[in-house]
Amino acid sequence: MREGTWSGDLIAIEFPDLDTARAWSGSPAYREIIPLRADHSRGAILLTDGAGDDHRATDVLA
Repeated sequence: MREGTWSGDLIAIEFPDLDTARAWSGSPAYREIIPLRADHSRGAILLTDGAGDDHRATDVLA
């Protein structure tokens, strides 16, 4: 973290592409469970496009 504060918690969900992620986040099924997430967690939701097939999240820990 370069600026601000971060609790260290991160949940990542992989989708085949950004369009699929957008469709999921706007879906009736997801909208139905938004209160569960919002009532039991805090944080930003980000959609990002682009991690290569060789990317491993643990690489940043080295």
